[in-house]
Amino acid sequence: MVRGYPGINDAVLAVERGEADGVLCQKASMRNDLLASGAVLPVFQIMPIEPGLPLLDDVITDPKEKALLELLSAPQRLGLPVIGPPGMPEEITRTLRHSYLKMVASKDYLDEAIKRNLDMGRPNTGEELAQYVATQLTAFPPATVEEYRRYVEHL
Repeated sequence: MVRGYPGINDAVLAVERGEADGVLCQKASMRNDLLASGAVLPVFQIMPIEPGLPLLDDVITDPKEKALLELLSAPQRLGLPVIGPPGMPEEITRTLRHSYLKMVASKDYLDEAIKRNLDMGRPNTGEELAQYVATQLTAFPPATVEEYRRYVEHL
C-alpha cells in the first residue's frame, strides 16, 4: 500500500502512470474514461451498489479488520451531509430534512446530476445519518480509532 498522495486525483494519476496498481475510492471519484476503457476495473465495493461486484465486508473475516474497514468507509456511508448546530429546534431540523429530500428528488437536480455524469444513489435521510452516527461511529473501540488515526495521519 502506498500512502501519501495529497488527494484522489494524484492517486488516480499514479495508477495511470503505473506507480500504483490500484486505488481505494468510490466509483464517483474515478474518471469515467478509465472505467469505460477498462484501464481500471472495480474489484470490490464497500456498499451494495453494483450488481455482481463483491462486498469487501464479505471478504474480510477478522473482526478487528472489519471494524477498521467500517471506520475507513464512514465518509462514503455519510456522503456529504448537510449539518446544523447542536440544539437546533426540531421543527427547523424537520423542515431542512424535508427540503433536502425534496431538492434531491427534483427534476432539475436529477437532470444536472445526469448531465455531470454523477452516480445517483438513494439519498440518506437525516434520521438514517443521525442513527448511523449515534450507533456506529460512537461505538468503535479505542484501539480501532487509534489504528484509523495512524492510517489517515500517516504516523
